[in-house]
Amino acid sequence: MAIRYESAGAKVVTSDIHCFSIADVAQRLGMSKRQIARMIATGELPSVKAGRRRLIQRIAVAAWLAGKAA
Repeated sequence: MAIRYESAGAKVVTSDIHCFSIADVAQRLGMSKRQIARMIATGELPSVKAGRRRLIQRIAVAAWLAGKAA
């Protein structure tokens, strides 16, 4: 089942997205951008740098969530 949300005025289906911005992850997890940035800085949440942007892979978010549920 695809989940739809709006980002910058455009409707997006999450199953089509492979990477999220820090703001996207924060919004989805109900956390602040600062908390997500700290998790990245400590290595708790892996990310990649793409130009000036920091991106988090969808699979990394799912793995983090699975670790929290265990």
